[in-house]
Amino acid sequence: MAKKDNLQNQQDRTQDIQAEEHQEAERQEVAPTLAPEAEPELDRPSTTSKAAPAERQTDLGEEINVFLEFLQTDPASIDLEVAQSRVNDAYELLHRSKQPEVKEISSGLRELKKQLQSNKATGHDLAELLEQIGEQTSDMAAEADQGLRSNLKKLGRQLTKLGHSISKAEDQERLEQLNSLVDLLEEDLDDLDPQAAIAPIEHWYALLHRSDHEQQQQLANSLKELKQALKSNKTRGALPELLIRVGEQTTAIAAEAGRGFKRPIQRVGKLLNQLGKSLEEEE
Repeated sequence: MAKKDNLQNQQDRTQDIQAEEHQEAERQEVAPTLAPEAEPELDRPSTTSKAAPAERQTDLGEEINVFLEFLQTDPASIDLEVAQSRVNDAYELLHRSKQPEVKEISSGLRELKKQLQSNKATGHDLAELLEQIGEQTSDMAAEADQGLRSNLKKLGRQLTKLGHSISKAEDQERLEQLNSLVDLLEEDLDDLDPQAAIAPIEHWYALLHRSDHEQQQQLANSLKELKQALKSNKTRGALPELLIRVGEQTTAIAAEAGRGFKRPIQRVGKLLNQLGKSLEEEE
């Protein structure tokens, strides 16, 4: 009888355990359905907010204003380091853009930055780049948002205007150098100081030696020889021939010179030729 009671108790406990396990399993199955419903994806705050493009547009607007203010400066008083900084800031802002018209401008700015850093670019090199970037900026303004359009147009005009100003300033400097050389060569032969001609020759050489034009390259090489002859007493005997050659080469390039340059270049060529022949007769 006791054995039957023990067996019955064991069966009851087993049934109780199985019942508890079954209830626990049911709770686990039901639990996911009772969890708070996930928020719809649209209701969640986005990590890539639309504020990003707005911020970029604000940055671009601020950079345009800074650039416009900088371009109001007289070209003759522009600080090279400040100019490099302004160009670099604009490039850093634009060069990551995938828009073709913006990439064109950033490429121009990168080249302008290189030219400024090299400190070897002529005024005409810089002017050409500035005019190119100015035109590209004006083209971009036509497609820009209303908030940027007006200032982009102003920036395009200012860049183009600065390019024109630099080009004119360099033309004026070249004309002054040519006229100074004419004045020097028109002096009496006895009063002529050969050393005074070295500075104009160096300036002239600097303008020509990088040219792709064959005649200008030939003239640059002759000017280099002429400068060496003027500096060295040992080569003074070569002066007449050198002066005549430089004179002829100068007259030859005058035919392709821009407006305002043709006459003074022809005059320099003629005077150099005459000087060479005069020295030749004295020997």
